[in-house]
Amino acid sequence: MAYLMGGTAVMRTRRLLGVGGVLGLGASVMLAGPAAATPGAPEDGGGAGGVPVEQLDAVDQDAAADYWTPRRMAAARPALPEQAAGRAGEVTSSLFGTIGPGGLGPDVDLGPDRGPGEAAGPPEATAAQAGRGPAAGPKQGRDSRQEQAGSGAQDPAASPHVGKIFYSTAEGDFVCSGNLVESANGSTVSTAGHCVVDGGEFVDNLVFAPAYDHGVSEHGLWAAEELTTTAAWAESGDFEQDAGFAVLETRDGRTAAEVVGEASPIVFDQPRDLFFTAYGYPAVSPYDGEALHRCQGQAQDDPYGSSTRGIPCDMTGGSSGGPWFIGDGPDGAQNSVNSYSYRDDPDTMYGPYFGPAVEEVYTYAASR
Repeated sequence: MAYLMGGTAVMRTRRLLGVGGVLGLGASVMLAGPAAATPGAPEDGGGAGGVPVEQLDAVDQDAAADYWTPRRMAAARPALPEQAAGRAGEVTSSLFGTIGPGGLGPDVDLGPDRGPGEAAGPPEATAAQAGRGPAAGPKQGRDSRQEQAGSGAQDPAASPHVGKIFYSTAEGDFVCSGNLVESANGSTVSTAGHCVVDGGEFVDNLVFAPAYDHGVSEHGLWAAEELTTTAAWAESGDFEQDAGFAVLETRDGRTAAEVVGEASPIVFDQPRDLFFTAYGYPAVSPYDGEALHRCQGQAQDDPYGSSTRGIPCDMTGGSSGGPWFIGDGPDGAQNSVNSYSYRDDPDTMYGPYFGPAVEEVYTYAASR
């Protein structure tokens, strides 16, 4: 891991952050996607003002593209936290850190047990077959798609900058959602912090599939060459700062934004009570992770005192990291991401407020 200190990335070795932190959470919380970082102190020489960074070389990028065969992509799943229960202020779980001064309410019930991704079979497909080229696996016919409760199913071609994220850890293969945002490098993808740092370590084999649709990404799979998140997320699993970015590879001299044809504006320090439209690839029943969905509504403050905001939304695991656009539809500026829901209120999705801490991470990623 590296920390950006005074504008310079200071490389540090990756390590597992400590476990057993105090969880000032409260009301049950359920991630919209992968498990959170475990809490721990910054490494010597780091600091809360640093930007944690993982840099990947060309060998890593090629390995990631080769890793994602159609079979592995189909088997990847959202990682959900193991069940934990307790009262605010008690040590309840080593999976999460504090969520800020207000916590998240009186009781914690973190939902269904996490399980590793299905074991992948023989890597029968090469990178080109698996999706670094136009196709990313077998496509199902549109008339075979199941209508799902509260689906809000969307045509990915109408928002090609939104896509699905695949990544792996020691526990298996997992999925999230993400969005290609405007940047100087044309290669910056926004997602949740818990989609790039899991269990205190940066994830492996992260790729972005823009406009993913039932096994196909017409723009191919794009491997990350750099991952970054907020220090608060990496060090303590703070949901108030659950935001991350991936800087993608360039291919034949072209950026992802050039190939996709568009990217979203991204803004910070906006009013809290905006109307948002959120997108993502929910993969827990009644959804299957194969279609893009959306939900929308007026933002409201977290009822338990966190600085996060919630909108009406029943998307499930796998939608984590999906963008919140200001206004109706995918053409507005992005101003948050899908982060978590409370178990006793699964129809509200919460996301971090995009303030100075998130802007600092974006500014670093966009300049790479």
